[in-house]
Amino acid sequence: MRNGFLGSIAALVSGAGLALGQSPAPPGPELLPSAVAPPAATGAFPPGYPVAPAGVPLAALPTDDEPPAPSADAKAGATSRWEHFQHALFGANEAKELPRASKGGAAAAIIPSPDEVKIAYRAWARAEYLLWYFNPGVATPPLATTGPASSFGIRGQNGVATVLGGSQTQYDDLNGTRLSAGVWLDEDAHMGVEASWFMLYQNTVSRTLSSDPTGAPLLARPVFDAVTQQNGVQLVAFPGALTGQVRSSASSELWGVNVDFIGSEWRGKHVWADLIVGMRYLDLEEALTVSSSATVLGNGTAAFLGNRLGTGNTVGIVDNFKTRNQFYGGEVGLRAEACLGRFFVNALGKLSIGNNHEVVMIDGGSTLAGPAGNVAVPGGLLAVSTNSRIHSRDEFTLIPEFNVKVGAYINCHFNVFVGYNYMYWSDVVRPGNQPSLVINPTVVPSNLAFGANIAGPALPAAIIKRTDFWAQGLNVGMEFRY
Repeated sequence: MRNGFLGSIAALVSGAGLALGQSPAPPGPELLPSAVAPPAATGAFPPGYPVAPAGVPLAALPTDDEPPAPSADAKAGATSRWEHFQHALFGANEAKELPRASKGGAAAAIIPSPDEVKIAYRAWARAEYLLWYFNPGVATPPLATTGPASSFGIRGQNGVATVLGGSQTQYDDLNGTRLSAGVWLDEDAHMGVEASWFMLYQNTVSRTLSSDPTGAPLLARPVFDAVTQQNGVQLVAFPGALTGQVRSSASSELWGVNVDFIGSEWRGKHVWADLIVGMRYLDLEEALTVSSSATVLGNGTAAFLGNRLGTGNTVGIVDNFKTRNQFYGGEVGLRAEACLGRFFVNALGKLSIGNNHEVVMIDGGSTLAGPAGNVAVPGGLLAVSTNSRIHSRDEFTLIPEFNVKVGAYINCHFNVFVGYNYMYWSDVVRPGNQPSLVINPTVVPSNLAFGANIAGPALPAAIIKRTDFWAQGLNVGMEFRY
């Protein structure tokens, strides 16, 4: 024990000798931690270091020098994005405690205060599955009728009923995808940029009505004769005379892309908000096709290019109505997020303002298949030479959109969420609006009056009709932040 005590004395003396043998250090801001009490003898310290009088802590001594600015590494450690983010999400127990120099010279364990909370990530990416629903739009005109043989399927006759068309097109739920990615352009996350793309894949709704081989039940395509000013029909199936079928098919597809600049509006411990300003493109494509075919039986007759047809001939008719809406414009919005522990709520509202390029494409065709061969000519029943072309125009439009989602953080990098999205488009063209039942039989290839020199209006006419459009639905996804 004596040897240990003597060894300690020798070590203390040697340390004091080394300290006295060094060059005096100039007075400076490097202070001893206040938790360490200096020895009473001043010779144990190089000249220029403050010595506390008995009973006075070192940190209480006045100094004219400011502490040195922390190094880059010290700054990164003291204000780490991840440390603030961990503290905001998971509380102080899971946040790291890193030392930071204070003015009094004491190294202290810190936890970010609410006023210092920053966005803890530099870049982000999201992937979402969309399950949306479109508004059906306006009702199409009656496309097919049935009734007793004595009525010939003519609207207004007793027992005649519409069996195809005459109502809104009810689309099934549309499946889609949305991908987004963004990055903050500055270290403090005050300004960023984000790009987003989404697509709702094409959805098609079809319906087919057919007669049996004898032509029952009666099927007819209704029209209004502009020459006689009376309701009429194009027969498709008639017992003992014609057998056939009529079919309608409607499709819809929506996609879009936007690029936005993001500006920080508010940063708090549990709530932050960003202003969004950018450009947007939307593309809505839809189509409506009505087709029919009629085969002549032993007691029947049909017409093609003004000529009568006998048994075994089949006349096919196709009418196509396609629409496309292309929106180009700017958008402005506000996005906010509230966080409580691992859970969060995010809300986005924005308004897009710009030009909608509206396009309506109408075309039709008729075919003859029979003993004499096959013939195809342009012009159907509702899409003929008087209206078959591409029509377009530009209209100013507004597109408000709202999105809200709730989710949970799996860790500092990943979160999952489920949300609701609603979008309204104030001015679009849709195919169900475009067909007109008012025709001039002299321009219909499957009518006996085709090509006749009969005075009458050039109908059907191409009149672009517009309506509004909305889409809404659920979105489920995950986000990666780094």
